[in-house]
Amino acid sequence: MGLIGARYIGGNNARSEFFAFIDAHVFVGPDWLKTPRKLLQEDPRTIVNYINFNLDAAAYRPMSLWKGIGSSATISMDLRQFWGGGSSEDLFSPITMGMFAISKFWWNQGAMDPELRTWGGENVEISFRTWLCGGRIVVAKDSFVAHGFRTKFPYPVNGADVQRNYVRIANVWMDQENLDLFYKASRTPLKDGKPKSDFGDISARLQLKKDLHCKPFSYYATKFKGRALCLPSE
Repeated sequence: MGLIGARYIGGNNARSEFFAFIDAHVFVGPDWLKTPRKLLQEDPRTIVNYINFNLDAAAYRPMSLWKGIGSSATISMDLRQFWGGGSSEDLFSPITMGMFAISKFWWNQGAMDPELRTWGGENVEISFRTWLCGGRIVVAKDSFVAHGFRTKFPYPVNGADVQRNYVRIANVWMDQENLDLFYKASRTPLKDGKPKSDFGDISARLQLKKDLHCKPFSYYATKFKGRALCLPSE
């Protein structure tokens, strides 16, 4: 099942008005849900990012402040994500990373793509849906979560499945111009301009875009120009 399957089932079965995704290997600060709850009450079409720090796994406590990775995250043209690319003063983020709070209302407007496999890209997919379909991704400046980064996965992750996830996401949400840039940046093998590998049926996600009256991908690319979708270094 992996992370994606577990979160899909968890989100669908959540019964509260708001809920949060975190990993098992984290340390949360005091009142860590207070501001996210307030932001979600203001606008339920919201995803809330926490301020993330590295967790000292041996001592099970956050590392010193200067070792924090902060709230600033971004995404490159190949859809890979990394910390940085913005400012600690940013109120909004182009993407959410692995841990976030969301309203049940907004989850129900598309959840996560159930055809994504195991791990990789589910946060990108829900970020694109949020920004293109009337939502926002907000940073809660006083909500702290320390995360212990693993040195290896606790379950098998197939690299081909991860790339398939990104190709699928790009074909659902991107326009042709950005899709071509994604293919080049991600070095996706093509035949007659199309991916050689099958990424599944995307008709349900394309219908979701129509049902939610989503904006074209150019809206996202323009909104976060210079902040996201940069071409990776050769």
